Parts: sequence; C-alpha cells; structure tokens
Amino acid sequence: DDEVRTLDVLESLLHSPDYNLVRALTAERALMLLLDGEFAAIALDIHMPDMSGIELARLIKQRRRTQHIPIIFLTAYFQEDKDVLEGYGSGAVDYLTKPVNPQILRSKIGVFVDLFRKTRALAAANAALEQEVQQRQAAEESLRQANNELESRVRARTADLLLANEELFAREAQLRLVTDYAPVFITQIDRQHRFKFVNRTYARRFGFEPHEVIGKHFTEVMGEELYRTVKPHLDAALAGQRVEFEAEVAYASLGARWVFVVHEPERAVDGSVVGLVAVTTDIT
Repeated sequence: DDEVRTLDVLESLLHSPDYNLVRALTAERALMLLLDGEFAAIALDIHMPDMSGIELARLIKQRRRTQHIPIIFLTAYFQEDKDVLEGYGSGAVDYLTKPVNPQILRSKIGVFVDLFRKTRALAAANAALEQEVQQRQAAEESLRQANNELESRVRARTADLLLANEELFAREAQLRLVTDYAPVFITQIDRQHRFKFVNRTYARRFGFEPHEVIGKHFTEVMGEELYRTVKPHLDAALAGQRVEFEAEVAYASLGARWVFVVHEPERAVDGSVVGLVAVTTDIT
C-alpha cells in the first residue's frame, strides 16, 4: 500500500510472533522483495500511483516463483462487477473493503499461512522421500554390482577349480600309469592297516584288480601270518619313523621270496601321521 498509515494498521492487526510481516510502499519495492524471499500471502491495495494493484498482481502471477502466492485485494472504493472480475482475473483470491474487519483479515491470512506451512512441510517430506528413494536405488545398484562381481568371481573360481580338477585328474592318471607298471609293489595304508591305494602289480600278484583291494584290511590280502611279521614295522611307520627291512614272504603262487620293504610315514598338512606308503621290491 502507498499509505504508511494503512500499513501501520495492517501490521498492528496481524502482529504475531508466528508471522514475519514485510511492508512495501511501491510496486517496484514489492517486486524486489518477492525476488528475495518466500511469502505465504500478499495483502495488496488496488489504487496505487504509477502501477495499480491489478497490474502488479498480473506481474506477480507471470513469474513462476511467485505465481502461486495468494493475493487479497484491499480497496476503499465500491467495485463494479467488471472490476471484481478483472481483479479475480489478475490472480486475486479475495477482496476486502477498507476499513478492514480485523477478524476477517486475521482469519483469511491465518488460512493462507497455515496452507503455506503445510505445503512447505509436504515439499520437505517429498524431498526427504525422494532422497530416501535415491539412496535406496543407490543401495540396490551397489548390491546389484556386488552380486555381479560375486557371480563373476564365482564363475572365475569355478573355471579355476575345473581346470585344477582336470590337471589333478591328469596327474593322477599319469601317476597311476607309472605306478601300475612299476616292477615293485606300491601300497598306501591308513592307521587302521587298511589299503587306501595299491598299484596294479601288487593287486594282480594276489589275484585282484586294484579297486578290489581298496578298503580291505592287510590280513584280508596278505594273511594273518605275514601280518604278524609286518605289523611291528607298520606300527613304527605310523609312529612317524621311516622303516626299511628285509623279510621272507611265502607267496601261494610263487613260494618263498625275499623282499626289501620301505615304509614311509604319510603326513597331513599339520604334520600328523595319517598313514604310510610301502614300497616292496623282490630281491630273491
């Protein structure tokens, strides 16, 4: 309003610790203030020099930042219907006639302030929700990338294991080829004196295939008498000693033969003895 007295009256009517009241004596001043701050409502005099309230309202509504601010026109003059329609057309939400009824003014301004605060709170809530959604999307993307990386590692590890298994199988096949046709008996025995491995030369000497000997006790293949002769040497090797000895063995198909035997303890990663490897050579 261009009247200082009117602005004083409006401030006295609307004075409240909940409000921040800003006055402008000219349209130019009002536009400058609207550039810098946020406002819940505008009380605007229609009749002002240089620029009328309706012209100012049109400018306010043309700006995107200020177009949603509710405008209450104040006038001391009776308005024709066409003037009222022109005011509403410029963006006004209501008319109040001077002198203004204090209760009506406070009530209308209170409604707009409350709407402004709720709108701002809703915008803050939406911004927080949007931020939460973005954080969740970022977390999901990170999880997706982590899963992709894990799957890639699993595939690489699986390929490595397959390659390692193929190499191990090839080495085992090579070892089996060497041991099966070696001219000596090669056996692997666990702590319970059961066979874990025998080469083909050994198995066939006693009428078996290698897989038929695996899991059998020493006595099931060699008999009780030879077991009693060899058992002290088995126990010594299972106690961690390397054992070398000669013995006379009575084979059912070959008769008595002299053999030279080496028992080497088989150790686990932690150093404990889990069995022994025996190499037997016919020295008759």
